[in-house]
Amino acid sequence: MVKHRSAVNFQLKAGRFGSEQKAPPIILKEIPLGSFTQISGWPDNFEGNIQKVLSVLGFSERGTFSKAQVAKEKTIFRVGPERILVWTSGAFEWNTIKSLADTNSLSFLDLSHARTIIQLEGVKVPNLLARLVSVDLNNESYPGRCFVLTAIHSVPVMLYRRLDGSKGPSFNLFIPYTWSASLLELICQTALPFGYVVKGPLPED
Repeated sequence: MVKHRSAVNFQLKAGRFGSEQKAPPIILKEIPLGSFTQISGWPDNFEGNIQKVLSVLGFSERGTFSKAQVAKEKTIFRVGPERILVWTSGAFEWNTIKSLADTNSLSFLDLSHARTIIQLEGVKVPNLLARLVSVDLNNESYPGRCFVLTAIHSVPVMLYRRLDGSKGPSFNLFIPYTWSASLLELICQTALPFGYVVKGPLPED
């Protein structure tokens, strides 16, 4: 498998930026995408076919259109009636899974080189995101493991709220690879009034 190359490493210089507060409320970093695969199918037989695949992956159900399902290192997002995204933190071998699936009814699309994940954590992150997306991010309506397909400056992104971290609310932004550099620049500019810390670039081989 060809190794994923970061599109934003040149922008992510470790350090503190913006507001001079003693404890900057936002921590920003890129995290490795790992494996990111779309599975889609047809309305008449998707339910049964996808459940066989998900059972092998460790999931008992497809989940909802707003809540991610987690099984160990794997996370699934149900983004359409017959479309699911499967994300694993590391590389994942799909050949065995595909051999058990009806590939005439299910389509597997590897998106592992098509997204960049920017992680944001801190008490002021919901305030920052409120300036970028039209989503109600309060704890009651958007708790941990919720996700939504939305847009930043007309660029489609997926916003996933992780379980809160030690520094506050924590979110992953899944951004199309070709737009990640420009959207990261916008995110950083928007974060300046709050103050933010960059945790450095991903290591390059």
